[in-house]
Amino acid sequence: MYNSMDVAAEKNTFLQRLSQSNNGSDRYVINVRDISWYCSVQKKGKAPGADGLAMEAIIYGGSRLHTHLAILFNCYIKCGYLLKLFMHSLIIPLVKSKSADLTDVNN
Repeated sequence: MYNSMDVAAEKNTFLQRLSQSNNGSDRYVINVRDISWYCSVQKKGKAPGADGLAMEAIIYGGSRLHTHLAILFNCYIKCGYLLKLFMHSLIIPLVKSKSADLTDVNN
């Protein structure tokens, strides 16, 4: 969720919550309110990711989905493990002009 936001502005808050979670309490580091807010500021109309899931499905998924996402992200943080597939991304280069030289990196 930090992908679309200024990471530097949110990094300290995230690290503070993460350090507080290690003191033995069962408090959630990432809460549903955080997930709902970050989902609401995502851009719509973008291509789906490698999983084929459009951002609109997450944005309009509602509080139940946001609750499950919060639980999932907190499990990742608590266990210190993230699935390799979760970090998978696909970059597709786009050509500016099809009539120009396709081997030119500036195109």
